[in-house]
Amino acid sequence: HMAVAAAGVEPGDEVITTALSWTSTATCIMHHGGIPVFVDIDPRTYNIDPARIEAAISPNTKAIIPVHLYGQMADMDPIMDIAKKYGLYVIEDACQAHGAKYKGRRAGSIGHMAAFSTQNSKLVACGEGGLFVTDDYELYQRAARVQQFGEERLPDGRRNYNAYGMGWMYRSQEMVSAFCRSQFRRLQEYIDILRENCNYLTEHLSGIKGLRTPYVLPYCEPVWWDYKIRFVPEELGLDINPHEFAIKMSEALSAEGVFLTRWEFVIPDMTLFQQKRGFGKGYPWSFPGAREVNYDVSQYPEAMAAIQTIRGIYCIKPPNGLKLMKYYVDAFYKVFENYKELFR
Repeated sequence: HMAVAAAGVEPGDEVITTALSWTSTATCIMHHGGIPVFVDIDPRTYNIDPARIEAAISPNTKAIIPVHLYGQMADMDPIMDIAKKYGLYVIEDACQAHGAKYKGRRAGSIGHMAAFSTQNSKLVACGEGGLFVTDDYELYQRAARVQQFGEERLPDGRRNYNAYGMGWMYRSQEMVSAFCRSQFRRLQEYIDILRENCNYLTEHLSGIKGLRTPYVLPYCEPVWWDYKIRFVPEELGLDINPHEFAIKMSEALSAEGVFLTRWEFVIPDMTLFQQKRGFGKGYPWSFPGAREVNYDVSQYPEAMAAIQTIRGIYCIKPPNGLKLMKYYVDAFYKVFENYKELFR
């Protein structure tokens, strides 16, 4: 929300983002009266497809929010080129990507601003909360107003107790902040364990027909907040609904001790957007000057297909190590070698 406000988004303005993510990717836009405009995903990475962004730009567009989903960064170079061409801000949603890299640059260092989450499942966690980053002092000041009652920060960090605009109370407690900062000392060690675990899974699962392991762009270094697999029944010659196949295979894997999750949404398919409830009276979509935005899910075929067939292997994070990963691999082979028993 702080970044959206700093980008100058006003009621009725539009912000482009991915169709596949967590709800907050879109609702942070609405908190400042903005209207989310969704773009379909790259079916390999599940991140926003840069080739589809330009067609979604309108005279009301102010910013783009690419999400570094599952800890792999979005393809940032073409996104930044488009933003420069149209004079748009880029806000990196790096909530799952602490320490991830794109062509040697870390998440949060390419866009004009970025947001990281410190919710308890993240790589740097302190229960709840988040981090705002920018290298632009004016953007920092605009964001600071939202963070603390509309006030600006003095050069020495003190408050001046004057509201220059609308503000909220997004301050963090000192103890929570100290705990959060301390974890950065251990972040690389944490990432190294995650990469060892996930590289092992990819090495041993990638040969299983009917299963796809995560695709990594050659110039990306993901941090594996989630290890997302995809069930592909057609590779086994099965004429079955892919969603049904994913459910039955997930249930069988769960019975073997593999904890699989699916937490993400096709955001425009949610009731909030299908019924355009917002704040009531149709806001923000009914603000004067707002453009009609259509959330017909047929616009997002790749996201809709992915949501039916992807699952995350949850317990990949430390203190879990290769011992557990080996059990997981054995379970996958057992289930896939006997998949016909599930579809008699």
